Amino acid sequence: MGANEQQLLDNFFAGIARDSISSFIQAVVEQPQLMEGLKEIDLVVGAVAAFARTKGFAFSADDLETFLEDRVKKKLDVAELDLRRVFQDRFDRGKIPAPVFMNKTAATKEHVLDFTSDSDAPCSLDRAEILKGDVTVIRQAPAIDHLTSVLREILEEHFKPYDPLVAHEKLNAVSYKMRVEAAYEALLAEKQIPPILTAFMKEIGVPPDQTVFEWPGIRLTFPHGSEPQGYYRTTCSGSLPPHRDTWYGSPRQQLNLWGPIYPLETNGTLRVLSAYYCRSIKNSSRGYDVWRNAVGLNLPPMLREHVDISNPIAPPLAMGDVMIFAAHHLHHSALNQRKTTRITFEFRLLCKEDKGANYVPPNIDYFGFGEIYKGWFQNDGKEVFHKP
Repeated sequence: MGANEQQLLDNFFAGIARDSISSFIQAVVEQPQLMEGLKEIDLVVGAVAAFARTKGFAFSADDLETFLEDRVKKKLDVAELDLRRVFQDRFDRGKIPAPVFMNKTAATKEHVLDFTSDSDAPCSLDRAEILKGDVTVIRQAPAIDHLTSVLREILEEHFKPYDPLVAHEKLNAVSYKMRVEAAYEALLAEKQIPPILTAFMKEIGVPPDQTVFEWPGIRLTFPHGSEPQGYYRTTCSGSLPPHRDTWYGSPRQQLNLWGPIYPLETNGTLRVLSAYYCRSIKNSSRGYDVWRNAVGLNLPPMLREHVDISNPIAPPLAMGDVMIFAAHHLHHSALNQRKTTRITFEFRLLCKEDKGANYVPPNIDYFGFGEIYKGWFQNDGKEVFHKP
């Protein structure tokens, strides 16, 4: 066989492998049982390829490695590719600390900053205490009330004539998804978001000029047992199992904010499992790659051991309230036991002053590669990279 013929044959088989990988990625999205099976393995390419072969998808670890790296190079912009190279260089030189096993009891406290209080004391958020494991509820901050009003207006505009709480019963899956996508596009274009979040930071004593934020997302959680289970932004997503955001590459100094857009059902608050703040948890993040996940192999790390969910921190939240906790906290969704959709918002904050501080939790169980540098915004609404 000549060189040209061999090249044609190699290209033919490479094409078959690419098609098989694409079919596998799509099947994972559409078939929950595949995702369930993947949580039993590490997300290294060899293990994923071996798992796929047992399900009838014909590609090798080398095929998957090539496919993903090609996607990364084609789909990431130059700035993010440069950040990936910086991370790779730091990783190769041992500058990225390896996970440190920990098994301690955290002394988590709950705090409330109440804007309805008659006290003259300023409502100042203690970020250091949150990053040490405390959880704070902010009640009736004017900017959060404004934010939820804007989010409700967007939802009601795009789901009319139906009430967003029951639209899942009125619309077929295709129509519902189209409305979710249109509402999200409107949210991304909403010029009030940056000034609202800047005002919120000022209200709670977080310096806006030193802080970047994630654009708020809307989570629609359908009643338990529904299919699909709901949406986050434009992605199918239901009640989340216990996880840390840091398993997905979130910075360890990240603050998570979560609250209702419409009234929550009893026991509907997101649940923070504070007992595990200082305890390493078995999970499938080994082999996870932030950038590969963003461009193709969308396999989130999952819990790989039993955890006790019986004693969560889950304070009741009214409309206009928001709960703040560290991304390092193990947390999960409450099942939606109502017949209506649970509709909530969430966003994240990163303050430059917290990076590298001694109160930031160490990496105790993230074995993946990379950190989320993209998707952060300044108070003027300009998207920026969180730099390593």
